[in-house]
Order: sequence, then structure tokens, then C-alpha cells
Amino acid sequence: MELDMHNKSLLVLAVVLLAACDRGTAPVSSKGVNAAVTTSPTAEQMPVKYETVPLAVDPAKIEPQDVAMLASATWTAKQCALTTPEGVDELAAVSGAPTHFAGFFIDPSDKPAGDFDIVLKGAATNYRIPVRTGWERADVGEYFKVPALAAAGFEADVALTGAVPAGRYKVDFVVERNGAKFFCESGKTLVIN
Repeated sequence: MELDMHNKSLLVLAVVLLAACDRGTAPVSSKGVNAAVTTSPTAEQMPVKYETVPLAVDPAKIEPQDVAMLASATWTAKQCALTTPEGVDELAAVSGAPTHFAGFFIDPSDKPAGDFDIVLKGAATNYRIPVRTGWERADVGEYFKVPALAAAGFEADVALTGAVPAGRYKVDFVVERNGAKFFCESGKTLVIN
């Protein structure tokens, strides 16, 4: 009887020691290989897939817009930019060729704008061009120290001939959030001959 109690005590001690030895190590599968615990990555951990080809805007989607819409919009209080050659504040549209628009746009909540409009502000009529962000601008994310803003870039090729009359147009960006419109002025002018 004493031998059985002694064996039982040793068995309990062995189980306790083995259980303690296993703490802090990865679980082992039935094949003797460590079984890693996996979880799905969060949206922030997923690699961002940036657009790589400029958006080709259908000229039929360019629409006149009442100047009152832009006048009633609220300033985003964020940064935006239309890329032009160094030191030049005008972008020239060449008749018969697509005009390349590129830059970045940050929405009022410090995120890439997503779907937005490039608005060409004319003397009597504005014209809206639907575009979106999603092109890589690592410099924007680094400058503002917000990695998600690396996706605030946009690129679009737009055939303006026939869709927008010749003239000079100030270039603004407009985004809608929860039924409210927000704008950012690029400080640049588009000249269509």
C-alpha cells in the first residue's frame, strides 16, 4: 500500500513538473512541431496596394457645376496640392491630348480623401471632374507623420477638349462627408487654349 501511495505521489509530482516546463513555449502539434497561434491581421497591418496607372476620366463624366455649390462649401483646413513644374503655378491643357492631373488631397479628418472632385473654377461656370486618391505619396505620409496619408495621392488623365470651354480656371478640390461639402484650394490655374 505504501508503494502505491509513493508511486502516486511521484506521478503527481511528474505531472506538475511537466506542466510547469511547458509554460512560456509555443504549443506543440500532434506531429511534434511548434504550432503557431495565428490571427488575422488588422487593416492597419495589411500592406497597402496603391494604384499605379493614372485614372482615365471619361469626358462624359465632366459636368458643369453651379458656382454657388463651391461658395457654400467649408474649407477642409487641411493640405492639398496640384503638381505642376517647379516654380510654375499654371497647368496648360493641350487641345486634343489628355491633361495629366496629379497631387494629393487630405480630407477634414486627416485621411486620404477617397472619391472627390477636381473643380475648375471659371468666371461664370465651374466644372467638376470626378477622381479619387489611392496613389502612393510616401512623402506626404512622412511629412505629416501619418503613414496612412501615403495613400493621399491622385493621378488622372482627362481629355478636356469639348468638355470644358477654353479659358483660365482656378483649380480646387471638393470632397463630401456626411452630406457636407469641403474644399481645398490648390493655388494653381489651369489654362485651356
